[in-house]
Amino acid sequence: MNIMTVDDSKAVRLTIALTLRHAGHRVVEAASGEEALELLKTEKVDLIISDFYMPGMDGSQLVRHIKAHEDFRAIPVVMLTTENAKSRLAEAKEAGAIGWLNKPFKAEHLVAAVKTISEKFGIS
Repeated sequence: MNIMTVDDSKAVRLTIALTLRHAGHRVVEAASGEEALELLKTEKVDLIISDFYMPGMDGSQLVRHIKAHEDFRAIPVVMLTTENAKSRLAEAKEAGAIGWLNKPFKAEHLVAAVKTISEKFGIS
């Protein structure tokens, strides 16, 4: 599976990328929402895992841009966040995110979530 991770923290992107590559996935990294949108023009992506809080375009705004674009709207987006406020999580869901994972995360939880999403959306 081709997975994009979007996070302004290089350490978080690296942790996610290493975990998912070890599980056999191809990972594309973006440091911002703007970079993610540019990469989507040239990269085949099956799933996006995005931080909620980022400078510039935040995670909810990124999801809105993705869901508004005909070529990208079918890509499932999961938020990875420290956010626990139900209103903020509802905002991401309303924008089109399919769910969220909490930071910090355990590698096995991330891999299991990706497997569940791939099965639910028929992504190989």
